Amino acid sequence: MNRADVKLAKSKILKCLTEDFEYGKRKDGTPLKRKIKNQAIFDKIKGYAIYNGTDLEMVMDKVILGLYFSLDDSENFI
Repeated sequence: MNRADVKLAKSKILKCLTEDFEYGKRKDGTPLKRKIKNQAIFDKIKGYAIYNGTDLEMVMDKVILGLYFSLDDSENFI
């Protein structure tokens, strides 16, 4: 893991924590009929929690999702 991989992972994790978007594709690359929705749990500009009751499990789920996205986009994927 080099610095570029760390920057990529950080950007993907921040995207998962602060942006609403849809994602999903099959292993062969074809899109799903119904995409999965990611819902932001932190404000992108000020950084505060959007919802009351944001817990560590919610944050860790977003971090893991961001790490999976960075693995998919990494050039050093093994």
